[in-house]
Amino acid sequence: AIDFLVYAYLQCGRDADAQRVIEDVKVMPQSHDMYGMGYDQHISTLVALEAAYALERHEWAEAAKLVPVKGAQLADNSITYWARGIGAARTGNVSQARKALAEIEAIHKKQSEPRQKPSADAVERDRDEVLAWIEHGEGKDKEAVELLRRLAEKEDGVSDVSDQIPASEMLADMLLEVQRPQEALSEYQADLKRNRNRLNGLHGAAQAAESAGRAAQASQYRAELLKLCSGSSAERCQLGSPHSAPGQ
Repeated sequence: AIDFLVYAYLQCGRDADAQRVIEDVKVMPQSHDMYGMGYDQHISTLVALEAAYALERHEWAEAAKLVPVKGAQLADNSITYWARGIGAARTGNVSQARKALAEIEAIHKKQSEPRQKPSADAVERDRDEVLAWIEHGEGKDKEAVELLRRLAEKEDGVSDVSDQIPASEMLADMLLEVQRPQEALSEYQADLKRNRNRLNGLHGAAQAAESAGRAAQASQYRAELLKLCSGSSAERCQLGSPHSAPGQ
């Protein structure tokens, strides 16, 4: 339930509360060999929360500096390198992003047993999302958009709450960056139906609607954003903040 609590805090701009919970998780006792499978829920939760905390806030430089949590398993490390790769790519450091991509690919190669398929599929998604942002950073926007679109189609109809950024929202972000606001708006709208009240989604939808000349829709999304962030002083909750601009 901790991951859902942090998710909820991040979606209404209560970043300090989210950080407080993460710090509490860091000092919780570890749960060694949970279910007799070598699984540690404490470590897995911490890995996911640190990645989400940086990426949900669009703190790309912070994400690029994340390091694997001691004792984390392969799939958990993939999440850390996923966040690092996206953070690096979105700060323009394609070389560092490619190093993160290589780490994810190495992890994926080690997951060959049938029982590892669920985590292998998640690692493959991590790899492809990082690759898409690398391609965007290299000016290969067509390939980047197509890759994210394929990932978004795979998750169509499935809520992605709490653990990672929805691929459809990433696709919308990228479409907005490459000056395709009407398409971006459609993707934001589709994702907000699956993953309601996502702060980034509302921010992006407002920006896309404004850029597409749809002032009424932009106002609607801004009103929803203000309601969602009621009482928050976080900069990303402020209308017109840099967080909402393409590339931020």
